[in-house]
Amino acid sequence: MQRGFAQDVPQSRIVVRSEVQPQRIMLRWAASDASAWQLLNRYGVQLERLTVARDGIALDEPELRVLASDLRPRESDELKRLAQQHDMAAVVAQGIFGDSFEVSMGSNPVARAIARSKEEQQRFVFSLYAADLCFPMAVAVGWGWVDTTVRANERYLYRVVPLVPSELYHIEPGAALVVPTELTRLVPPIGLSAQFGEAGAMLSWDFASLQHLYCAYMVERSLDGQSFAPVSQQPITQIANAALSPDAPATFVDSLPQGQTVHYRLVGITPFGSRSQPSAVVSGMAASTLKQPPAFVQATPDAHGGAMLEWQFPVADQQFISGFSLLRSTNNKHYAPAVQGLPAHQRSFHVEQLGQHIYYKVEAQLKQGGAVQSLPVLVQPIDSTPPAVPRGLQAYIDTLGAVHLSWQPNADPDLLGYRLYRTHAHGQPLVVMNDTAIRSTHFVDSIQLNNLNHKMFYAIAALDQRYNQSALSAVVEVLKPNTIPPPPPLIVRGTTADNANTIAWAMAADPYLSGFEVWRQAGSAESELIARLTNPADTAYTDRQIKPATRYTYWLVAYSTSGLRSPQSAPYALTTAMATAKKSAARLHLDALRQGIAIRWSTTLDSPTIYLYKHDASGTRRLYREGLPAKGEILDTDVRLGQPNRYMLLVKSKGHKPITIVKSIEL
Repeated sequence: MQRGFAQDVPQSRIVVRSEVQPQRIMLRWAASDASAWQLLNRYGVQLERLTVARDGIALDEPELRVLASDLRPRESDELKRLAQQHDMAAVVAQGIFGDSFEVSMGSNPVARAIARSKEEQQRFVFSLYAADLCFPMAVAVGWGWVDTTVRANERYLYRVVPLVPSELYHIEPGAALVVPTELTRLVPPIGLSAQFGEAGAMLSWDFASLQHLYCAYMVERSLDGQSFAPVSQQPITQIANAALSPDAPATFVDSLPQGQTVHYRLVGITPFGSRSQPSAVVSGMAASTLKQPPAFVQATPDAHGGAMLEWQFPVADQQFISGFSLLRSTNNKHYAPAVQGLPAHQRSFHVEQLGQHIYYKVEAQLKQGGAVQSLPVLVQPIDSTPPAVPRGLQAYIDTLGAVHLSWQPNADPDLLGYRLYRTHAHGQPLVVMNDTAIRSTHFVDSIQLNNLNHKMFYAIAALDQRYNQSALSAVVEVLKPNTIPPPPPLIVRGTTADNANTIAWAMAADPYLSGFEVWRQAGSAESELIARLTNPADTAYTDRQIKPATRYTYWLVAYSTSGLRSPQSAPYALTTAMATAKKSAARLHLDALRQGIAIRWSTTLDSPTIYLYKHDASGTRRLYREGLPAKGEILDTDVRLGQPNRYMLLVKSKGHKPITIVKSIEL
């Protein structure tokens, strides 16, 4: 069972897990504590799917689809059928709907851990554990879902929203981001080991490292190393010790008769019922244990390609063994006998020719059957001269994402093969790609084209039969085919002056960038393409085809060498200033007459609005006439003698700044 479903957390929430299989996505969720679990069983949840990206491009507005509006446990014929067919389904039904819930499993550690809890906690913990082992029942009670409406070119965010009233109890919703093309990879279980004693075997394995994949394991046993069968009807999990030591290994004890070799392996089980490939096999026999296994004390290579191997073993334990064997390997994985039938008193052996077998173990053969092996020893031949650095490495990437690499062959007589290295970013450490040496001079790598890395970097090294490795070759940089549109530019500044508008922008680095399109809209008119820039280094453009007192909106589109276009940038608006009219465009003339002052005016501006102001004796300016024609004359008879008579002409016209002319005359 997943540890996160049952442990105490500071705030109630919904935990969501997913498993991606071909053409479907499987979901499981659970409350983080017993109180939230009971309320969710009563009120239910709503399952939502948000499509956040399509064809590698994030959507501006995620597309919401409600997959189920009310998921919660309900008694039905389907639940009854599942409870009759599956033991764990019956446990789930009893935990949710039963009048009472009592668990009695003897002295099993899991049972002891659950029995110490209250009945509410028992229902919560044990029903979730049972649902982890019966996914159809989890779906039937509204704790799981299988989405078969997925599309390979989309990316989804699943949300599990509680329907519990917030004023009653607050529960944080759960979410999971899922990519339909990234299938869940079920790796074999790791870390399986076995300790064999007189009564049987104790198995242990790494539970914490793969708990994001597996909630339980099946332990399988074989007597011939070929046909394996489960040792128990129900899978084995880790609940009792999880809170005390989260990183503690899972354990299982199996009783065995003495004198018979037994083989064990593990199969991981996900909360969705999927099973992993078996783990590596461990073997042994229940028999009188040795005080200590044999151990190498020295391995001395000689100048002829051989080595003297020496080991130690307690003399008191010689009575339990029939003799020793030497095992050898080229890769510290698969060992084969090199020498057998060495007497129990022997403690050394000379290997005439190591060849490619540089890993050795010494194995003590037990009289009752079985064997005990030492830890491996690495015997390095005296030859420590690495081969030459490979030359002529070349690479290109086709439109399907296959990287074709080739290089010139090395001429070293003891050449074993080559190791390839790669990285996704310049300056980052190179990572080896192959464990087994490549014997040919070409290799095909596979990469993802639709990501943000535009280039790949490769290097190669040669390896000889003594596993001496050359220095890395020069790094080869290879550009991916262009399949992703460039990002949109960002207009960062705009200015208007001297009858011209200028916009400046910033652009993210893109090796495929070819240029920009500049678009403009004047007022409410139709938008138009006003420039196509072919220099990807351009960061500004000046528009000189503008009119005064007009609002212009600009935006940009970037395009790549393969013709892919970015989304349009955010718009940027500029308003041009009104044109400055020359004072000569309007005239004001005053003449002193016997009857008064003759005021004459004229203007060459189109559709002007003209006002005439007069200053009184206190100097205050007052409106004298308005709505005057473009040209005219007025006789002012109300004048002041011996004092200045001051007038101001104000001319306004659309698209021009106002013109003001002030004149005075004294009679």
